Amino acid sequence: MNDIPLGQTTITLPSDAAHHVYESAILSREDTENDRKIAPDVVKKLAEQSLFRLGLPAYLGGWDGNPVETLKVYEILASAEASAAWIVWNNHLACTFGRFLDESSMHEIYSDPSHVYANSARPEGVANTVDGGYLVSGQWTLVSGSELADWFVLRCLVISEGSPTTLGPGANLKLFFYSEKRRRGYRYLACGRIKGYRQS
Repeated sequence: MNDIPLGQTTITLPSDAAHHVYESAILSREDTENDRKIAPDVVKKLAEQSLFRLGLPAYLGGWDGNPVETLKVYEILASAEASAAWIVWNNHLACTFGRFLDESSMHEIYSDPSHVYANSARPEGVANTVDGGYLVSGQWTLVSGSELADWFVLRCLVISEGSPTTLGPGANLKLFFYSEKRRRGYRYLACGRIKGYRQS
């Protein structure tokens, strides 16, 4: 990733970036606890330090997903505020999954450095095969950080002619990338008729 200038200091490692969020996360613990969501100042600093983009390649403003550095980031943030580490981890998954998309989809989803991502690995949606793509619907009961997210990565059971219609042997599971401007709450996300991107 490109180095991040911060005053007279240049940040070259994601663990250094995490240290710059550490104090704010501690000072905002009470707000985070009382509001039941990460304090806005902490979210702002996490975004400024590109810590929502740990799993992305450098050319998309990411930190390239170095596993040792990634674990250091989780440790530093968790020692200040566990929920900050959790959301950064959740974004890391969403960004890592996206690395399997084609280049044009990656650029569309990850080109804006201000974007935050939310991921649910629970296969609680259904994607019916239709002309030109998929019709996705479902209720994902745990999508951490959904109130912050610009993009969601949601797991679905893909149904086509002759395929299993329930989870089990032979089930076809895919991840769909979905942009949602309307917030639907932290613990519950419902999607209706949406067009998404899926991994190949």
